[in-house]
Amino acid sequence: MLVGSFVLNAPILVAAALLSIGVSAAFGLRWSIYGAIWRRIVRGLSLPPTTPEHEYPPRFAQTLGSVVLVGSLVAFVVARHQQPGFWPLP
Repeated sequence: MLVGSFVLNAPILVAAALLSIGVSAAFGLRWSIYGAIWRRIVRGLSLPPTTPEHEYPPRFAQTLGSVVLVGSLVAFVVARHQQPGFWPLP
């Protein structure tokens, strides 16, 4: 999704990815859209219960990802407001 957003020059897709991981990084994994999808898959397949991992490592990774995505959104904005020829990418 992120590679496609840069290829298509669509910062709205970067913002959507930021929103999806930023919410779970800020409020916890039970608010993660990916976690909600996984819980439905587990329930639908009737998989046996497992011991969940601690919440800190995924939230740390999502926080770092959110920081990188904020930086990429800033890069999109800066690139749109620069003079032609300044930005190294087309």
